Amino acid sequence: MAAGPRRHRRGLGHVRSGGRTRERRPYLQGFGHVVLAWILLDVAVAAAGSVHREAPGKTAAMRYFFAYELPKTGAWLDVVARRESLCREVPVADL
Repeated sequence: MAAGPRRHRRGLGHVRSGGRTRERRPYLQGFGHVVLAWILLDVAVAAAGSVHREAPGKTAAMRYFFAYELPKTGAWLDVVARRESLCREVPVADL
C-alpha cells in the first residue's frame, strides 16, 4: 500500500530549533528591511551629488521605502523581542 501524499510546508517556521530562532520570518523581514534601508540611503546620498539622469529616481526610491516599507519593521521586530512561545507550543503534527 502506497503512502499518502506528502504534505509540504513552506517557509522557515516549520523547522524545529529549540525556540531560539523559531520566529525567523519576522526577524529576517525586519532586519532585511533595515539593511535595505541603509543601502538605499547610501545610494540616495551618492545620487544627491550626481547629475546623472537617474539620480532623482534613486532618491525617490529611498523616500518611498522610508515612508511605506521601513515603518513595518517595528511590528516585525516587536514579535521577535517579545519571544512569544506560541510557535513553540503548537505541535508540528497539528500544522
